[in-house]
Amino acid sequence: MDRVQQNGGTAGIVAGVLLVIGFALFASLGQDAFASTPAALRVLTERRGLVTLITIIFFATIALAILFSAGLMGRLRDKAPTRAVAQFYFAVIGLSALILDGIIRWVGSGALSAAADQVAAGHAWLALATVASGVTAFGNAFTGASLLLAGWAVATTGVLPSLAGWVAVIAGIFTWAAIFAPTNPAVMFIGFLLPAVWLIWGGAALRRAAAGPVTSPAVS
Repeated sequence: MDRVQQNGGTAGIVAGVLLVIGFALFASLGQDAFASTPAALRVLTERRGLVTLITIIFFATIALAILFSAGLMGRLRDKAPTRAVAQFYFAVIGLSALILDGIIRWVGSGALSAAADQVAAGHAWLALATVASGVTAFGNAFTGASLLLAGWAVATTGVLPSLAGWVAVIAGIFTWAAIFAPTNPAVMFIGFLLPAVWLIWGGAALRRAAAGPVTSPAVS
């Protein structure tokens, strides 16, 4: 039994569940919660506790997803060594950027929601959101690349169910799509749903695979 892979699989399952919970809580804020600066500041002020909870859940999800990627690297290293390493480092870079995005928004919104001059705070929020959006795009670029590489490797080597690998590939494509259409509801929904499916399915498969030998044929 490979403990790194087994623990990575567990981390993937928990990360997927937390991602679903976090998205459900985020959706509960309302579709127009961040549609305008006044609406965003109002939500950040009146529902600060819920925003903080969502932030913590997403931070935990990201940390666990990195552990899953580390376990997956161990599973892939014999049959797809380059893709195994690349998907892990791309995940670390991309997910770290998404943590930075969350920190910028959470810390910045706390200061702005308490500002006496809400007109000035509104202008500052626009600047802060622009910077954070750039960080998000950077993070999505590397996270999407990680998903594509991981899914491609899984689908072509058979170390985990091939269909799960293709789910990761599609999730990577939608993660890249979010760079160009970050506010599109369909892109946003699928961009959360498919990574959650990949984390749960891939995590469960990784746990099972870690318990015994892999019988899949080698891929050249």
